[in-house]
Amino acid sequence: MALVTWSEAFETGIPVIDEQHQKLFSMINEFHDAMKERRGREKIGEVLDFLGDYVCRHFQEEEKMMAEHK
Repeated sequence: MALVTWSEAFETGIPVIDEQHQKLFSMINEFHDAMKERRGREKIGEVLDFLGDYVCRHFQEEEKMMAEHK
């Protein structure tokens, strides 16, 4: 069972941002499942690599869009 579930209520109406948010939800659920299966140590490197890239790319994209649309 998913720890967090995406809902239409979370949608921003900007497809690229919504897709990125959904990917974050997916990664949270994958890591949660790995922890429940006692594979958290195996998965943590992948999660941290994803988050390092995700945080930089995602927030740069959001900030760019906010600046463009004031």
